[in-house]
Amino acid sequence: ISVTAEGGWAEIYVDGDKLGHPTPWLITGVLPGKHEISLVREGFTVDGGAKTVNVKAGQEARASFKLKAKK
Repeated sequence: ISVTAEGGWAEIYVDGDKLGHPTPWLITGVLPGKHEISLVREGFTVDGGAKTVNVKAGQEARASFKLKAKK
């Protein structure tokens, strides 16, 4: 799963678990099926919140986010 963020970096969470890598990142070893990808960075909000990605065997999935600084 290719995860990118416009507007800065953020920590990546997969199905609620912290991945330990910031964006951008290519997540490998994810089993086929639906997975929730979310980003967290203190002082920022994520437009649209978490995204559900449907991973298919042998195919790359993408999740793109837009970060905005809190005012």
